[in-house]
Amino acid sequence: MAYYGENACSAWVNFNGSGTVSIRDDYNVSSITDHGSGDYTVNFSSNMADSNYAVALAFKSSTNHQTSGAAREMIRMTGSSGYSSSGFRIINSNVNAQAAYDPVIFCAVVFADS
Repeated sequence: MAYYGENACSAWVNFNGSGTVSIRDDYNVSSITDHGSGDYTVNFSSNMADSNYAVALAFKSSTNHQTSGAAREMIRMTGSSGYSSSGFRIINSNVNAQAAYDPVIFCAVVFADS
């Protein structure tokens, strides 16, 4: 069954963010730019029509980054300068330690209307 338009995934990527960043597999992703610890830009092969698309993110760290107590980890997208029709910038960090870090598995799925 083929999906088109709103039902189709516009881009997706599974990449290694630890050490030398490398794409394991993708659809419509040309490259990953590494800006430093846990900070990446996902670049599209074919641009989206605009920056009004949805992104779902997931990751797996190489170690348990929780400190004592209830540590929280988060992935956040940067402000408007890091979100465009050609790609988006994301940062992975530990809230308690207030530090970004490289995950061994980072996944993103993008849905756009056109």
